[in-house]
Amino acid sequence: MPRHYPRLYAAALFCTALCPARAEDAPATQLAQLAQLTDLSLEQLLDVKVVSASKYSQSQSEAPSSISVLTAQDFRTYGWRTLADALRSVRGIYIPTDRVYSYAGVRGFQSVGDYNSKVLLLIDGYRTNDNIYDQAEIGQEFALDADLIERVEIVRGPSSSVYGGNALFAVINVITRSADSIGPAEAAGAIGSYGMREGRVSVGKSFAGETKLLLSASKLTSDGPTLAFPGEASTGGRPVSDTDWEDNYKLFGKLENGGLRMTFAHSDRNKGVPGGIILDAPVAPDTSIEDRHTYLDVGYTTDIGRTQVSAHASYSDYDYIAMARFSPPTTRFDTGHGAWWDTEFKGVTSFDRHRAVYGIEYQFNSSQNQTNFDVNPDATFLDDRRTSDRTGIFVQDDFQISASTTFSGGLRFDSYSQGQSQFSPRLGLIQRLGERTVAKLLYGTAFRPPNAYEEHYAFPGLQIASAGLQPEKIATYEFIVESLPAENFQIKSSIYEYRIKNLIDSGTDPVTGFDQFQNLNTATARGAEIEAEYAFRSGAHLRGSLSYSRARDGNGGRLENSPAFLAKFNASIPASEIWRAGFEGQFTSSRDTAFGTIPAYSVANLTFSSTRPQHGWEFFASLYNIFDKSYFNAAFLDPPRDRVEMDGRTYRLKAIFHF
Repeated sequence: MPRHYPRLYAAALFCTALCPARAEDAPATQLAQLAQLTDLSLEQLLDVKVVSASKYSQSQSEAPSSISVLTAQDFRTYGWRTLADALRSVRGIYIPTDRVYSYAGVRGFQSVGDYNSKVLLLIDGYRTNDNIYDQAEIGQEFALDADLIERVEIVRGPSSSVYGGNALFAVINVITRSADSIGPAEAAGAIGSYGMREGRVSVGKSFAGETKLLLSASKLTSDGPTLAFPGEASTGGRPVSDTDWEDNYKLFGKLENGGLRMTFAHSDRNKGVPGGIILDAPVAPDTSIEDRHTYLDVGYTTDIGRTQVSAHASYSDYDYIAMARFSPPTTRFDTGHGAWWDTEFKGVTSFDRHRAVYGIEYQFNSSQNQTNFDVNPDATFLDDRRTSDRTGIFVQDDFQISASTTFSGGLRFDSYSQGQSQFSPRLGLIQRLGERTVAKLLYGTAFRPPNAYEEHYAFPGLQIASAGLQPEKIATYEFIVESLPAENFQIKSSIYEYRIKNLIDSGTDPVTGFDQFQNLNTATARGAEIEAEYAFRSGAHLRGSLSYSRARDGNGGRLENSPAFLAKFNASIPASEIWRAGFEGQFTSSRDTAFGTIPAYSVANLTFSSTRPQHGWEFFASLYNIFDKSYFNAAFLDPPRDRVEMDGRTYRLKAIFHF
């Protein structure tokens, strides 16, 4: 399978004008907002509004899902550099990485070689999963600079009843900052281990009326560590430098005027591929993967009587370019180009004791192209060009049976031009057990149709196409209790069962003996999670969680890359009047691979951050893996490269200036 290790960016972006204003002239509201460590008590957080569970604003306690919310303040306090860093702190989620991409494992499921296709990733409601590989990009490959994130809503479980395909295990919606929170301008810079340098310039401007504009540009470069690959013939097992480098550019803009919103993003990441883990190439500095993602999304929302009506249209373009050199001067390229248009019309109507959300979505994939070819000498191994479309119609009704009981029922029908169609129901019963406790009983289904890569990728003598693949399907049952047993003390717990069929994975064609994607397996998972959170009057904040998952295949064997236990601990403590300490510890139990077992590991990180700007400046100092633990993650390779060693102790120093 030549495309063992996927895509990365590298191109251009940059263009932003700084507003020459003095820090002391910044609005008092902006400085007050930056100084806030938490806006809400834990009691209020239980009822904080979220928009991702049902495609309309509702409190967490009302939503028919298990939800976690991470805020911009959490990113600052714990020194999270990427969305993947943030998700590592969330109960039930683990984030392995192969040093090229980061992958989201949810409740025991993360197939090695799958590019997060079973997780739906949104930015302000815009679907970011591409139309070739279905990848949700969550590491440095993510389209946004982490400083632009206002909050992240993580909705566990199936959500195809409102979102359609990909929403099997979770929906992750990243809400971006407003122009007011930036204005008039910010400049940020950071340095870190392995020659890491990054910078960002952001401008926020409010014009006459309700018009607001946010523009931001950022760049990151890194030399990467020197790595050893025992047993690798091309290196003789010796440590090699200059293979884990990175160049990363991002551009983001958002224009808002009343109910109108226009969002533009362009990201371009070029990444060295350590260990030669691409196209079976040798370890070499010029083995690289580039990902480019550009989108423009325009939406409008207004109220008509009791109905809130919204519509949006977007255009997206994605490029994947992998390049490896074999015996000089031969260079091999593995590429994918996707372009697609997406539109949605949605209504939210309240009447009597009902809240109904309904709509229609259409996506036209104007380009789903994959190629593989050599240069010097020229040879073409794959040139596959496709178009397709999909249509989805959905409705959900939340019925207030009584003051303490709500029933939620949703249904969506999706039709794909490949001839596949799917109904996706979801049911939920939400019961308030007094003022401080909520119980939820949930049932849901979801699906994921095979993507263009799984169906049509082929390479002579190695891999054949996979016509006739069936959609992956999941059915889940979950019982949730969310409680506030005391002031500023919150507990969330759940037990669940997942049943999956038609899992798509790499198999062997019985006729040719070549690799081929196939519907190989069924799987089940049963598990439990508990999370406790306490806020002290002193300003300290503690959160800890424990997750257990027993994920098994159809033969009763343990799923690959599936840890049984996850433990998370976060502590945010005032260190002085102007400094705050953020500590996090994470434990991941052992996981099986096709070739052995990856041992359990624990990692701890520590960050000191400014609690408020001092003369316009904020400072951050982070130490990651503070005890310098050695640990590994799985990789989609044969021995001896079926696992990749992670970084030891590293650091980052960061400063932000508010104009």
